[in-house]
Amino acid sequence: MFRISIFVLLTVIFSLPIFAQTTDCISNRYQESVFNNIQIDSDITYGSAPNIYGFNQSLELDLYQPDPSEEYLGKRPLIVMFFGGAYITGSKNDADMEAWCDSLAHYGYVCAAAEYRLDNAAHFALPNQGVRAAYRAIQDGRAAIRYLLEDPDNLNLNIDPEHIYVGGESAGAITALHIAYMEEAERPAETYDIGFLDPDMGCIDCTGNNYNQPFTIKGIIDLWGATLDTDFIDASENVPTVIIHGDQDDIVPYDSGPPFNVPLFPTMYGALPLDATMTAKNITHEFHPYPGEGHVIYGIPSGIVTFPNDYWEPIFTQGHEFLYNKTMAYDSPTPIGALTVCPGDTETYSVPANPNSTFCWDITNGTIISSNTNQVTVQWNSLPATLSVTEENCIDVIGTKKTININPLNPSSYTNANGNMLTGIQNPIADYETDGAIESNQIIQLDPINPSNLNVDYDSKTMIELQSGFETRIGPVFHAFIDGCGGQ
Repeated sequence: MFRISIFVLLTVIFSLPIFAQTTDCISNRYQESVFNNIQIDSDITYGSAPNIYGFNQSLELDLYQPDPSEEYLGKRPLIVMFFGGAYITGSKNDADMEAWCDSLAHYGYVCAAAEYRLDNAAHFALPNQGVRAAYRAIQDGRAAIRYLLEDPDNLNLNIDPEHIYVGGESAGAITALHIAYMEEAERPAETYDIGFLDPDMGCIDCTGNNYNQPFTIKGIIDLWGATLDTDFIDASENVPTVIIHGDQDDIVPYDSGPPFNVPLFPTMYGALPLDATMTAKNITHEFHPYPGEGHVIYGIPSGIVTFPNDYWEPIFTQGHEFLYNKTMAYDSPTPIGALTVCPGDTETYSVPANPNSTFCWDITNGTIISSNTNQVTVQWNSLPATLSVTEENCIDVIGTKKTININPLNPSSYTNANGNMLTGIQNPIADYETDGAIESNQIIQLDPINPSNLNVDYDSKTMIELQSGFETRIGPVFHAFIDGCGGQ
């Protein structure tokens, strides 16, 4: 089903959007709402898999993206959000999932709210079933990402495989963390064949669909989630994570313990051990504890709906700002070229070539003669001056501007030299001194490499200026200096 939506509540909460547009190295995409309209495609089938009853279940997602009439990118970041509900309830249509995806699409992301296979309360309470229920959701979530990368239905998704994010609340956050960090070799023992009614569940990418789309996760939004084992979190993977959790949560542990404080369920590790592990392993993350708050801080999103409450806006801000600041923002490269020049000089400056980026140049006190992708040629009119470059990458993230200062060629410090000259070349008139008398304030050009060498090159622009009041005598004392632009 296809529909156009503007999430009215969020439009009121946040500033009114403006039309996204392509401007050279100027963009607020991902930092604020820049699209007036978004397109929502509902109930897209991304695969199928056996449910707990043994029947093949269709797996669906809802897709939110900037309206095609306003979109201008060929590659776009993707966020897949997963609902909560203890793996026995919840839906992609929960109010918070719609709000996250609607808002993120207005900010410029492609966002999918994905369904996954659920258990039922009676079966979930049996030994090992909590872990197996979580594993089904992990498998389904990975299948959804593979589908979106493959785009077999030609939805023109244009997903950038370098910018894939996952997030969720409660069980959805548990799912997101394990999609990002759990590897095939780390499959829990409960997911293998443990009995007649519990066969091997297969590898993490062996169900849902057969699309071959390897991926890595760029970042995680963890809303009151936890992990089965902190050893899953490897320093080498370093998936940036924003952790948001209430310290009075009695459903998913803020510290460690079984969900619902029921010993029947496996021990899980929530915000405190996640923060400690990521800190110890130097993994990029932010931890936002909410003192005095319990589970689902921003309001219940299904059933008796209390979402959104006053916490929605700050939590959404913490989530999207983390993704931009910690996984997208970058510095533009520093231009390479002459830093000291003369007025009127023409110089060429460059940055490393990047076929996926645009470079915008800005100068003061000069004129751009030509530019070519990563290179610019400038004629300097007056000094001092500046040259700046700003990079815009393929998903419209603007790098921090880098500026270099351009200064005139400075005179060296005065140094004493014993000229002991009998002959020299006077500038501008050749005057060969044969009597050893050198007139006061006479300018004599010397070789900068060997000052006693009279076979000099005027282009060296090296001058000797006699001391003021110099008397005629052999062996004068000179003050030698270099004015790189030819002055005295």
